[in-house]
Amino acid sequence: MAFQGANDPFSNFHFSPFVYEEERYSCVEQAFVMKKVRTFELHGVAAELMRFIHKDDPTPNSPRWPDGHPRELKWFGREAEERATPAAKRKWSENAQRSLIAFLVEQKFRQNQHLAALLLATNDTWIAEACKDRKWAVGYYKNDHFLYNYTPENGAFGRNWMGRILMNLRMRLIDEQQQSVAGPSRQIEPPSAPVYLIAQELANGLIGAKIEYDNAFPHFVLIPNCLLTCSLGIGDFFTPGKLQADDRFAVLASNVTEMTKERKLWINPNSSILAVQATVIDIKSKY
Repeated sequence: MAFQGANDPFSNFHFSPFVYEEERYSCVEQAFVMKKVRTFELHGVAAELMRFIHKDDPTPNSPRWPDGHPRELKWFGREAEERATPAAKRKWSENAQRSLIAFLVEQKFRQNQHLAALLLATNDTWIAEACKDRKWAVGYYKNDHFLYNYTPENGAFGRNWMGRILMNLRMRLIDEQQQSVAGPSRQIEPPSAPVYLIAQELANGLIGAKIEYDNAFPHFVLIPNCLLTCSLGIGDFFTPGKLQADDRFAVLASNVTEMTKERKLWINPNSSILAVQATVIDIKSKY
């Protein structure tokens, strides 16, 4: 599965509050950049960074960060690096960065159980960060059909450090889950993936995640509240077996396409991948 951008639950930009070193961060990127500027001993910059308010946080945005988009954090970190001394920069090695990201990502998922459930639900699917970066990601965007050729051994792709971090964490979580319910001699089947999972609830709607579609990647889409007639909680599961002809529940597909075109959401409405996006929600009868 491929993930890209702040609306994807697996992204480091995604709003997923957690505590690290007794401080609250809104996303992995904020904590990562904070550690970076403190390594560079830019304490005034660090104080400014703590005032960042994520765009999906219900708290009003601060004047210093009017957009509240986590990409501002990445730019902020790059500017700070230009002010760092050579000695400070040497402490910020690639190995140090990868170890830190792995730790922060683990805190994100352990402190947000609905995200841990989503990660476990991917089973043994490849996980790939989709952007042009060829170290942290695979070098291709999410709507590029070439992604379906991804394997870690395929040299046409980037190193995908982020995807590997997530897959390693998933393996540890699965092992912990099995050990918690099994005796030493009992063999446990791998956890089965739900077909549908509501991954994250936002102020302006839900992010619905479709886990299975003929071996394709899971996809995510923002469903605005204006399409909902009832509220679904974080982590709610739905499977086709629960759907009856007289139920008000329906599968969004072409409706999501039209809604996306109208609202100019984060996903490309012209991508053929969009046609397979769906989530089970209770929608207005006109649909």
